[in-house]
Amino acid sequence: MKVKTLLAIFLSLTLLAGSCHSPDSFSEKLGAIVSPYQFSIAGWEFKSLAQELREFFSSKDSAPAADPQAVVDYFSVMDKINAEQRAIDAITSGVMSGDATAHFNTIASLEQQRDILATKAEYVLEAQLRLTLNSLGIYNPADSFLDLKSTFPPVKLRLQEPPKLLVVSARNQIGRLATITLDNNISIEQITALEKAVSALGVSALVVDLGGIATYPSFVANRYGLQFALSTAAEEWFHQYNFFRPLGFRYGLEELGVSEPDYIVTMNETLAGMVSQEVGAAIYDKYYAGFFPSSASTGSAGSTSGFNFNTFMRETRVQADSLLAQGEITQAEDYMEQQRLILASHGYLIRKLNQAYFAFYGSYADQPGFENPIADNFTALRAKSGSLAAFVKKASDFTNPDELAQAVK
Repeated sequence: MKVKTLLAIFLSLTLLAGSCHSPDSFSEKLGAIVSPYQFSIAGWEFKSLAQELREFFSSKDSAPAADPQAVVDYFSVMDKINAEQRAIDAITSGVMSGDATAHFNTIASLEQQRDILATKAEYVLEAQLRLTLNSLGIYNPADSFLDLKSTFPPVKLRLQEPPKLLVVSARNQIGRLATITLDNNISIEQITALEKAVSALGVSALVVDLGGIATYPSFVANRYGLQFALSTAAEEWFHQYNFFRPLGFRYGLEELGVSEPDYIVTMNETLAGMVSQEVGAAIYDKYYAGFFPSSASTGSAGSTSGFNFNTFMRETRVQADSLLAQGEITQAEDYMEQQRLILASHGYLIRKLNQAYFAFYGSYADQPGFENPIADNFTALRAKSGSLAAFVKKASDFTNPDELAQAVK
């Protein structure tokens, strides 16, 4: 385990060393605007890897036996923090009367409890993810050639709020021009001002929240609940694993600034999402299902009124693409804003719906607002595969949608 951990640390440093590429005029202007708010992944990595090195040379490198109660306690505290924050939001917005000070004090106390529980909860989740991957026959990216029944990269995660992400798209065509991580403490006023300043460069901009990042250790957001954390931990580990496979390596090149086709991002994110749902569900069923009463699904929001969010977003994307293809940029932006207001009337509160929104969420082929056979083909391939491990090995070999489609045929 220690040799693998040290190797993973070395690989992280290698990737960071290769993450710089030459700036152009647009990049320089964008960088100048963003620099006051930018989150340094490299700085965070070096601090985290220093901690990993300390653990490597201590007796703390091995995770304890799985103890689901530690994780349940951690997320119970997080639920209380979220409830207090909702109360503060209601008071500050005028929806509810009261003094927010008491709620702030309660949050401070709860955060101390959370921090005490965090390290053990992280170790337990790491152990559970590793054991589940092994039970599914998923070990390391080269296990077809090296018969080593051990997990690589070693599972390492941090339960904490990831940085936010600035997504930049061209105005005349939906697609990512740039993505920059931002400090997660940036205020909504700063976000609005930043988006306005970036948009003044002639592009579409949006700041989004992230659920996780495949750094090493990986970021796993802690405020969306246990099941979200389980699937996110699995997804970010899979991105690390997949970097050593043909598809993931191409994605890594894209992240390091080497231009790759848009479908590389879409294939990676879609595959990682599918794998994470299966692995996360397996962890939950084995370790946590007994802690929570089962509840019947209530269906998707808005379905009782006849409004279908997924259909609405796909129609919006198609129409926006059509207007942009005709050069009707302002009309497309006005149309997306009108659609956002319609969504709000149905209870779907999206702060901004623009080209950057679709450029980000369109990377996930199984998400609303995206029309592409990639998700359907991956689903068909999974159905034909005897196990998740067999599916992962085959799917991560493909580097373009045509190879995937041919495999399905």
